[in-house]
Amino acid sequence: MNNVYFLEGYKVSYENAKSLFESAEMLALEKKYGIAISLLILSVEEGSKAISFLSSFLEGDNKIKSWPDIIDHKVKLDKIRGLLMHLEFIDIFVNEPIRHKEKLQKAESHEEVNIIRNEIFDKALFNLGEMADDKSRKWSKFNNWWKDANNQKKKGLYVDLNNNKFVSPSDVKKPKYDKTKTMVQLFFERIDQINTLDFEDTEQVQSIKNHLEKLNNNRS
Repeated sequence: MNNVYFLEGYKVSYENAKSLFESAEMLALEKKYGIAISLLILSVEEGSKAISFLSSFLEGDNKIKSWPDIIDHKVKLDKIRGLLMHLEFIDIFVNEPIRHKEKLQKAESHEEVNIIRNEIFDKALFNLGEMADDKSRKWSKFNNWWKDANNQKKKGLYVDLNNNKFVSPSDVKKPKYDKTKTMVQLFFERIDQINTLDFEDTEQVQSIKNHLEKLNNNRS
């Protein structure tokens, strides 16, 4: 499989994740909060799949390691920290040039721009592990929610039995939907930044791949 297929997998999975989110919002307007919650959770699962594809693209993989792993809910949960690491990594490439815009503008040649960019990225990547650990701690609330997300997704789709009483998706109220939406928005706020990168810019993509390889070598 050509590596570029992973980029296509990222794009279509991300678009579908956003579509699921939008469908959830429309159902919530009709006060169908149970199934709306299910779609919100599905949107996060699809967004996680998108990041898995993007990670494979950036790491130069040429085949899908395991399709069941990509779609398995438990595996996605176990990979949350790795997901955060990649989101922080992408965030560096989105925001560090903006933070150093004035310095980059003063560069007198394309070569000098690349040197400055590499220095900026190397410095940021040096602190990446600590940054991701800190964000992981802040995301503990998301992790706790995620552990029960698959169960909540089912409750939004199927009639359940609780203490000898039938519970329908139509019994779910707006506060529960609002809480779920807050968690899901937290997730998408992080991955939406990725789309500000131009993956058609081969020079930028190669730079990201080079720095990611350096990061992985430092971690191993």
